[in-house]
Amino acid sequence: METMRFAETAIRPQDVAFFGLGIRIYPGTDLDLMAREQGLLALPQSGMLEPVFYVSPAVAYGWMLKQVQTAMNGHMNFMNSASLSLPVLLPIQRMAYRLGVTSPLWKHTRFIRRGLRLLGMDA
Repeated sequence: METMRFAETAIRPQDVAFFGLGIRIYPGTDLDLMAREQGLLALPQSGMLEPVFYVSPAVAYGWMLKQVQTAMNGHMNFMNSASLSLPVLLPIQRMAYRLGVTSPLWKHTRFIRRGLRLLGMDA
């Protein structure tokens, strides 16, 4: 909640805040060992090319996800990993390029999310 309060007061509308849940686990690190000891990770280290994230068992993941989603609903410049996986982003990026948008696409996150919501998408 402290992070969310900070983001809501310190992140300017023209900037973007990206929220990831958990801490990335890298093979062979202390966090890798800890997650295995806690029974949270059984994947072999060789299978960790795709990102694997640690969330403490003391934290309710569903509650944390809901907090981020609630904040995203109120701030169009807040994003999470689901925002990056929207299939419509690649066509938007191509169209923006053709229209001469030169700055990084993420700088226009609040406008893109508003537009997608007007189109009925959960963005």
